[in-house]
Amino acid sequence: MPPIDPGLVAVALIFGLPVIAVLTNHQQKMAAIIHGQNRANNNGAQAEEMQALRREVGELKQLVHQQTIICDNLTQMVAKGQLSGSTSTAPSPLERAADPSVAETSPDRFANI
Repeated sequence: MPPIDPGLVAVALIFGLPVIAVLTNHQQKMAAIIHGQNRANNNGAQAEEMQALRREVGELKQLVHQQTIICDNLTQMVAKGQLSGSTSTAPSPLERAADPSVAETSPDRFANI
């Protein structure tokens, strides 16, 4: 193995160390920029998603309030007797099957054909 020249080592250290320092500094800045952009993109996407979720929750709350008011109004109407349990005057298919006299007294839909 040939001997290492001390002058060559000194020149390599004098010019090599600053180059390595500049490259390391550049790499650190680039990493900070890339990670900063990723955080900004993630924060923007998360903010949009959060706004969409808040809009959905608001819509659901409004729907629940509307349905609660409708249920309260129906309950009050039933309590006052304005609304009976059955809104239909015609017998249901179950009533017709259970009681043959209901089927006989019900009007025939096909009488005029």
